[in-house]
Amino acid sequence: MMYFAEELPMQWIQLENALSVLKDDSKQNILSWQTCVELAEMLSIKEKELLPFLTYQHKIGNIIFFADIKEYIILQPDWLVKCFRCLVCDNHPLKRNIEIVKLMDWHNLEKTGQLSDNIIDRLFEKEPDLEFGKYKTHILNVMEKFDILVKPKFIDTNNDSSLIPNSYYMPSKCSNGDYSNKEGRMTFKELGEMCENGHYLCPEHNEMHSKDDVEKTWLQHADIVIAKLNKEQAENNPRNIVGN
Repeated sequence: MMYFAEELPMQWIQLENALSVLKDDSKQNILSWQTCVELAEMLSIKEKELLPFLTYQHKIGNIIFFADIKEYIILQPDWLVKCFRCLVCDNHPLKRNIEIVKLMDWHNLEKTGQLSDNIIDRLFEKEPDLEFGKYKTHILNVMEKFDILVKPKFIDTNNDSSLIPNSYYMPSKCSNGDYSNKEGRMTFKELGEMCENGHYLCPEHNEMHSKDDVEKTWLQHADIVIAKLNKEQAENNPRNIVGN
């Protein structure tokens, strides 16, 4: 059978239809690997055949799935975008949670892009329907995959109190940079190491930029991320366009 110019097993089409029912009719956001295995077995698809199926579904934009973090399959791309927004859209004055803004952890986020475990939980409290507590580890792992967050390796040899265990960093780059291009992305620590007299040599543009210009972009990634996801979705599957 030909599908998207590829010949695929009939059982794959049946399983795709089953996932579509969960997505469109049941409005299910995320599916566990084990549940997907059981669903596949009902259609005579063995577990070893499930990985290539899910990888293909990710490729054409139907789902979000990574084989090396396969605990869950994200059925709704817009659900993931809502998760992104919890962390990267709280800088708007009208949307800020005043209690969060008063925290030292928020100060660290604004100044350095550092997200402590505590403030991650607090930011996700804004959207209880996301069930972040249940899927926290997977969501954060996916955010690492999309380069939204970086998990630093803590080797503190200088008694650096700015290093917070169980925290992430939100990498950034110059305000006119192409965020889909990894060249030029950096954490606050990396920025500090590159700076001289408040300026640094931008790897993307090969010219001197102000450190302040980079710091302003810590909390301004959401629109870029959504645009990138929309572009990939549109290229792979025009039916799945994430709403702004």
